[in-house]
Amino acid sequence: MYSNPNDFSEYGRYESPYEQTQGPSDYAHPNYYAPNEPSVPSQEQDWQEQHRYNPYNPYSSQTPYQSPQQMEAYRDPTTVSGYTTDVGAEQREAAERGSVHEENKTEGARKRKGLAGIGGIASTIVAFLLKFKGIIFLLKFAPAILSAAVSIGLYSIFLGWPFAVGLVAILFLHEMGHALVMKIKGIPVGGLIFIPMLGAAVTMRHMPQNARDEAQVGIAGPIAGALTASVCLAIAQWLPHAPMSLLYSTPTWLLTIWAPLAYFGFFINLLNLVPVMPFDGGR
Repeated sequence: MYSNPNDFSEYGRYESPYEQTQGPSDYAHPNYYAPNEPSVPSQEQDWQEQHRYNPYNPYSSQTPYQSPQQMEAYRDPTTVSGYTTDVGAEQREAAERGSVHEENKTEGARKRKGLAGIGGIASTIVAFLLKFKGIIFLLKFAPAILSAAVSIGLYSIFLGWPFAVGLVAILFLHEMGHALVMKIKGIPVGGLIFIPMLGAAVTMRHMPQNARDEAQVGIAGPIAGALTASVCLAIAQWLPHAPMSLLYSTPTWLLTIWAPLAYFGFFINLLNLVPVMPFDGGR
């Protein structure tokens, strides 16, 4: 049989145990097929203690088995938790959801009933006003209310609605100073109207009888405005020393609006004291 010794040379040559001890293979020799004799150490080996298996070391060659002395005794389970299912849990959850739903329905019905009661009271008041000269009352104050709403809307475009409301409130108190002195002097008050971007004005049914009354009516507005601006300034000066709980619970715009309102109130007073008509100083 032809055999090329260079064939499959890259895989190397395997040597059987027989070849390792007896030399090249001789398939006709009876010892070739005999099993290998187990190797026996020439002398007794020293006993070596095996280290405990470490499950956290994946490269350890030690066996994970433990001796019976190292194994813990078996203990029966002390509870059936995890082995059984609470068949009534779903029913209890459904009952709880149903009770919560019923409570929400009851609360919603109570709120709707309260709103209906408020609506009924408001309707009664409106009917009462319409029956007893309510139309005259509304017509008398409608120009002031509408003009104030228009002024707040225009001011809020440039200054924001909090400052716009405060500004209109200062103008209102300023004009109320004039109206109060008119009532004291017996001068009929015509009405109040806000003029967007210009201010406000309170009208008189007829002019005062003398210059003294006219001067007192004219100075009453700046006095009321000065008192209002002083209150705003006092609040602005007090807020830095207010309790922290109050500062944290109050909106930011309500904390920062008082100083600008005080400045505006004092500025309006100075402007109205200019001794030129139609300002208050011209009276």
